[in-house]
Amino acid sequence: MAEEIDGTEETFIEFKCPYCGQGTAFPGFDAGSLRDCPYCPEVFLVPQASAEFGQKLPLPIQTPRLVLRRLQTEDVGDLMEFMADEEVLSFLNYSPLDEAGIADWLQTISGARLSQPGQGLFLAIESADQKQIIGLSSITYSREVPGQPVDRQSQINVVISRKFQRQGYATEAVRGLLDFGFRGIGLRRVTAGCDTRNAAGCKMTEKAGMRQEGEFLQDQNIKGEWVNTAWYALLGEEYETAAKGN
Repeated sequence: MAEEIDGTEETFIEFKCPYCGQGTAFPGFDAGSLRDCPYCPEVFLVPQASAEFGQKLPLPIQTPRLVLRRLQTEDVGDLMEFMADEEVLSFLNYSPLDEAGIADWLQTISGARLSQPGQGLFLAIESADQKQIIGLSSITYSREVPGQPVDRQSQINVVISRKFQRQGYATEAVRGLLDFGFRGIGLRRVTAGCDTRNAAGCKMTEKAGMRQEGEFLQDQNIKGEWVNTAWYALLGEEYETAAKGN
């Protein structure tokens, strides 16, 4: 067993990748964090102690009316419903995309890994009964500082097609992401930002259970206009306390 400079033994967690079955080991301080498999293009959750297998990402996310799942190449048609809608994207720094643009975007994000800081995991928001994509969600792992405790923070975002808005789907999707983050992958803190011009979006974020921490003045340039951002957050212990009270 390797020893550190101060003479203390460095412990390793040994397990197999739950996807490819290859054996691997990670330092003890990686326990409970998301890491890339060294042998296949998958991401797993490092167990708290040595075990037979690591934990797969708990996907898809299921809520009473929705399924949040990985995107597929055949989703282009459904995605056109809102990714080509300028009004839906009015509060985001994205331009409408045509069919070819959406196909290119799907190809671009196909290699993104949630374990990599700044790389968003995009999930289709699908109506459970209609089997139709009605929106898009993302969760982005925060940056980690080498040698420091694992940060375990993520930022989430949700966009809903215009004809499915004002039906509680966005609130339900955010709650699904919070459950995935805190109970599924062991996050410590989840944040979300909302353009303050988007009053409905800010209200929805609070309804989903997140609290506003502050407002940044003119911190983003959206389509040529400097706008304010309301920032929301929730800690894992707050989430569990609220869940016990319901």
